[in-house]
Amino acid sequence: MMKYFKDFSNLEQLRKQYNGLAKKYHPDINHAPDAVRIMQEINAEYALAIQWLKNHDSEHLNCYEGTDPAAYPEIISKIISLTELTIEICGSWVWLTGKTWLYVDQLKNAGFRFSRSKKAWYWADSIKKAHFRGRYSLNQIREKFGTQEVETQQMELLFN
Repeated sequence: MMKYFKDFSNLEQLRKQYNGLAKKYHPDINHAPDAVRIMQEINAEYALAIQWLKNHDSEHLNCYEGTDPAAYPEIISKIISLTELTIEICGSWVWLTGKTWLYVDQLKNAGFRFSRSKKAWYWADSIKKAHFRGRYSLNQIREKFGTQEVETQQMELLFN
């Protein structure tokens, strides 16, 4: 049973509820001592609700979650050997930060685009490029969709 999300049948309704909850409980806005814990509960429940929608409303969810997971190894393999970069998977995007100016041509050739507002390079399928353009900061994307840092080959060599 959901504590924070009620009566949603599609992603748009769920997102509206999430945005309302975030405006009310986000620790940057709500300075209550338990605001961080509450926001973590909301995020966990939101992830469960998204999963439920994936099983029940895949037609509408596809415009938000459209990247084929098989594409990640292919795109990551093109950049994994570049040094001094941070590679993050956030939702359906691959974001690059760090000393990206060293690799401008390689990143363009791999299909990455530069976001001036976020000061980072990204790769996403064509649906997302059009749908989410300029809507969120990189930190908001990380917060909303989660982030997973990819260990580069250089990092692997340092730690092995």
